[in-house]
Amino acid sequence: MTSGQRWRIGAQRELTKTMMAEVAYLGSYSDDISLTQRLDYLPEQYWADGLVRNDAIANALNATVPNPFNIRNFEFLRTQNPVLYQDMATNGFFTATTRSVASLLRAYPHMNGVNNTRVPSAESKYA
Repeated sequence: MTSGQRWRIGAQRELTKTMMAEVAYLGSYSDDISLTQRLDYLPEQYWADGLVRNDAIANALNATVPNPFNIRNFEFLRTQNPVLYQDMATNGFFTATTRSVASLLRAYPHMNGVNNTRVPSAESKYA
């Protein structure tokens, strides 16, 4: 649960009949702000570092390879679990013949775009 506090303190002074000055300090603090955390991240060892684009790394990660999750690799399910096999046969993840290297190197490569949106791990401050 996010909690927050705000504060303001100030002083005003009339300098003349038509002029006033004010000095104030204000701030805010909130904690346990939820952030979205990607769970199917690409491990750090595959990241490109430096300030210049590394085409070799980008090309290697974008290369396609045969899909290890292709439905043809699960023929035994056709007889053992036909309902599951039929469901897989309608899912593009299992019918695709190729996958990118980057998608297979990710944690949970069989799931695409897995995010946890309830990570209370951020805070916000200003003063």
